Amino acid sequence: MKTLYSKFTLFTIAIMIMSSVIGFLMTNALYHQVIKGQNDAKYVELVTHIVDYIEHESPDSLDTYMQHLGQIGYQIYLVDTDLQGTFYGGQYRLRELPPTVIERVLDGETYHGIKQYPRQLFITGFFANDLTNTVGLPFQYEGNTYAMFVRLDIPLLFNEVHFIVGAIITIVPLLSIVAMIFAAWYLIKPIQRLTRATQQVATENFDAYVELTRQDEIGELARNFNDMTEELKKQREIRKDFIRNVSHDFQTPLQNIGGYASLIQKHEESGKQIVEYGQIIEAESERLSRLTKQLLLWQSATKLVEQKERLLLDEVVKQVVQERQWSLQKKQMTVWLELAPMPMKGSAPFLTYAIENLLDNAIKYSDAGSEITMTGTCQDGKITLHIQDEGDGIDATQLPHIFEPFFRGEQSRTTPGTGLGLVIVKQVVELHNGTIEVKSEKHKGTTFILTFDAHNCD
Repeated sequence: MKTLYSKFTLFTIAIMIMSSVIGFLMTNALYHQVIKGQNDAKYVELVTHIVDYIEHESPDSLDTYMQHLGQIGYQIYLVDTDLQGTFYGGQYRLRELPPTVIERVLDGETYHGIKQYPRQLFITGFFANDLTNTVGLPFQYEGNTYAMFVRLDIPLLFNEVHFIVGAIITIVPLLSIVAMIFAAWYLIKPIQRLTRATQQVATENFDAYVELTRQDEIGELARNFNDMTEELKKQREIRKDFIRNVSHDFQTPLQNIGGYASLIQKHEESGKQIVEYGQIIEAESERLSRLTKQLLLWQSATKLVEQKERLLLDEVVKQVVQERQWSLQKKQMTVWLELAPMPMKGSAPFLTYAIENLLDNAIKYSDAGSEITMTGTCQDGKITLHIQDEGDGIDATQLPHIFEPFFRGEQSRTTPGTGLGLVIVKQVVELHNGTIEVKSEKHKGTTFILTFDAHNCD
């Protein structure tokens, strides 16, 4: 049986060989998919500047100017309308260029020969010294039209690149192999201890603990491992509570739906009672649907909220208030808005959900005829939004738990809800690098305070 040391060494050598092959293939693909197009665009931009100079400055002698360009490192092929061509600068290996290409350039088209050059290995493709591996642009000089095909003269660069690539291919793998062999010896002992601890965690023994005093990455890994086991203990308890709460919240409406559906099937009730039973079934179905949607929203918020854009939080608040006018009028309630422009970067759908939930709660738990005040400021790079109602408030003993999944206070138990709304609100706020704070006093109302980083307070 091979030791971990020898396996790690052989694995490292294999990795170096495989990475060299894969890296070469990936570089080749990158060259054809990206770099060729970029090089072509750079050449077109370069030749465009040359053409602009010729057309606007009109040098005394076009031939002298082209010779000068050839001397400083350009390979140029200049063709007039009679298809008579002249070469300047370094020599092309292959000088064939289809007449149709020349004619199209003379007619005003741009020739993208570098981008369209046939696929081959990137080293040879990049340095292919062919006339077809150029870019071509037309220009006017003294009333005559010319087509100019250009690329850089790169023999010296070619040799230098080969030398550098050869040195890297030779030296880097050797140094990497030596370093990895030493690293294998240094890493084996603590890895073995981590392996034993991992095996304990695999059997759900979350009391496993790795005692390492090292200050390097392995020591950090050990500390993270210990933190992980502590978090796993907490998550195990949370999972148990979650399953218990979800089961309860699903079971109750399902029992009601089943019971009333059974009564309807017996055909013993009057038409009025059947309608009432149907309304109950509909309400319980909506409750299940709302709970399911909130569970999905809760689980997907982390990924979806990454789709952020610049927005005005005050506009989001105004839109939510406008959409809740019917609910406000039904309870004869008034919303007072005092909002400064609040620019920030965020996900409008999720911020809308958070504001909707907080406003709905304020309406739901406030008396008819009361008022809700929403105040927003943008100062010192911070956005602060206050949502204040005049409801019964939240008991001090319940405040620390209102953001826990499925927690519902005594007052809220008599009001339809799932116990997930504030959980999602808090998650949305935190995923926007914000904070949420709640202040409440019994019989004097509740205030939620949301704070975010402002994009610009000007």
